[in-house]
This record gives sequence, structure tokens and C-alpha cells, in this order.
Amino acid sequence: MLEISRGKNVYMSSSKSPFFADTDTPESAYNARRYNFTLSFIRELHGDVLDCGERNPINDLIEKKFNVKIKNTFGDLDVATIDGKYDYVLAFEIIEHLMNPLWLLLQIKNVLKPGGTLYLSTPINKPKFLWRHDHFHEFDEYRLRALAERAGFEIVRSERRRFYSITGVRPIIRVLLKTGTMFLELKPKS
Repeated sequence: MLEISRGKNVYMSSSKSPFFADTDTPESAYNARRYNFTLSFIRELHGDVLDCGERNPINDLIEKKFNVKIKNTFGDLDVATIDGKYDYVLAFEIIEHLMNPLWLLLQIKNVLKPGGTLYLSTPINKPKFLWRHDHFHEFDEYRLRALAERAGFEIVRSERRRFYSITGVRPIIRVLLKTGTMFLELKPKS
């Protein structure tokens, strides 16, 4: 299991739904599996790195593994303008929390240096009754690809993963409905 320090992250707030197990602590086995896969999905990081959202436990793990310093965004990502130029932008488990995920992707495209990479992940294929209370969008694969394309990105690599807790009704429903998390490596189209 990962050595993860405790930290407050607005995107890990607990859901009140009876379909959710209590897996929202950074120390949970569920998050350790998710974090380990996220670290393995990232092919490389160097130079200037931006993570969309508040600082969170995986930032420390990424900085240690790739020997980089991560800057984080602040403010409302539905309307905020992102400044600077970055070799890499990370947007793990962010776009489902936004009213307008297209805005964020357009902002990211504008701040990526030539040849830059966006690493993104989001839940996929969940019926609305399984959505967390703080999610405004969850996508199927077709709509996620369409969103990326509309924002001017090409998908270099994608992988779907399932991360389950062992308690509650949710894991059974997820297996039956083939839900999971989609990870994308994206580059701006020329």
C-alpha cells in the first residue's frame, strides 16, 4: 500500500449516497490502487507541470517519482483563466466536477507549450443514480472522446480501469454496468 499523508482535498468529499462505500480517505486501499495506476499511466514528466485543482495527496507522489515541482490552479475552474506555459498539465478526476468542462480543456490547450501533454482521468459509463453528489457530468467513452476532440486535442493513448472497494452495493453495480475510470493522454492538434 502507498505511504500517503493525510490531506484535505475538496474532490474527495464523502458522498451521502447509500451506494457508496467509505473509500474517500487517501489511505484507503481503493485510493492506493487508483494512485498507483495513475503513477504508472504517466509516461514522463519534466519541466513545468500544472495540476488542475487544489493540491492533493497524489501531487506529492508524482513530484517524488518524477522529480518535478507541481503548480496547482486556484479558483473556480468553470470560469478561471489559466496563465503560464507548461510542458504537462494534469487533470485527474476534475472535469466531472465542472459545469463547463469544455472551458477548462480550452484553457489547458492555451497554456500547453508546443509538444505539451495533458494527462486526464474521469469516471466513465455510470448511470446518474451512481453519480457522486458533487459531479455535474459523467461521460460515456463516445462523449469523452467528442469533448476532447471539440477542445482541439488528439488522443495519444487511453486506458479504462476499474477500481473497487470491497464493501457496499456499488462494486456489484459497477461490475454489472461496466463502469470505471478512463485515463487519457492528450496532445493539442496541430
